[in-house]
Amino acid sequence: MLALYFTAHLNSSKLVEPDWGIGMQAGSTSFVDKLRLLSTRQKLLASFMGIVVAFCSCSFLFSLVSAGRNASAPEVPLEELVKTSMAEILLTNSAVETRTALSATPTPAFTPSETASATLTPTEDLAQIPARAEASCVPTNTERVMAHVVAIVDGDSITVEINGQVFDLRYIGIDTAERGQPYGAEASSLNASLVANKTVLLVKDVSEVDQFGRLLRYVFAGEYFVNYELVRQGAGRASDYPPDSACAATFQQAQIQAMSVGLGFWVPTSTPQPGQPTQSANCDPSYPTVCIPPPPPDLDCPDITYKNFTVIGADPHRFDGSDNDGVGCEG
Repeated sequence: MLALYFTAHLNSSKLVEPDWGIGMQAGSTSFVDKLRLLSTRQKLLASFMGIVVAFCSCSFLFSLVSAGRNASAPEVPLEELVKTSMAEILLTNSAVETRTALSATPTPAFTPSETASATLTPTEDLAQIPARAEASCVPTNTERVMAHVVAIVDGDSITVEINGQVFDLRYIGIDTAERGQPYGAEASSLNASLVANKTVLLVKDVSEVDQFGRLLRYVFAGEYFVNYELVRQGAGRASDYPPDSACAATFQQAQIQAMSVGLGFWVPTSTPQPGQPTQSANCDPSYPTVCIPPPPPDLDCPDITYKNFTVIGADPHRFDGSDNDGVGCEG
């Protein structure tokens, strides 16, 4: 608008005032009237001049604003600007190279697989039952404990120490002579040779203790199954006391083997003729026609091979039964 004003004013002297027929006085032409009198070329020139003036005004204002901002900012040396620019260039190049290397490296495909189970390193198990045929009858899911033998009581009983506590212990499934009875000393001596002052493995069957409060256990000393070994060598006999019967059949088989070869108190003696009393000290006088050792152990008819023999006197093995007819193991 300013440019149009100056253009109209500068050219007003050249304008010929038209006769508008409205009685206008000379020299009274207004600014709007002057604009109407401008030619098209003059109007374009005025518009161009207005654009130039507006651009210059904006540039001047922008420079003033920039100068105000720069005046409050600290001046950065040229050397620092160069260093900063170089560092940005290097970082940009490094990032480009890294992206290139990553894109060039193939991504391995994921293949599903089973989750590996942890493998434990086996250690020596002090409570391991020896891998012997006669030990296969021993329960594998019952209590096991290591103990130290501190005393031999007799052929089938010992005293052990477990974690500082002392317990009397009775072997499961066998019976031997007591001290002072026939073959009692031999049974105690064999028991001592197997376990005296040794560390042994104790394995429970069903019962914890017997009626006398003694622990009931299967006993292992090194490679020896002690319960079985006493029966096998004829120092004891198989005795089944349910419910602790896991090895009853095994012990019975060991007894049959000992009897067949005459081991321990199963040693053979001369058999007297019928009607003649026995002359052997190892034969009980209650059975004069056969040779049956006195208890212990206490024998039953299935434990011997004799049938229908004479029974007199005390009958310590009770072979005569309840009829008391003087005939043992009838059948």
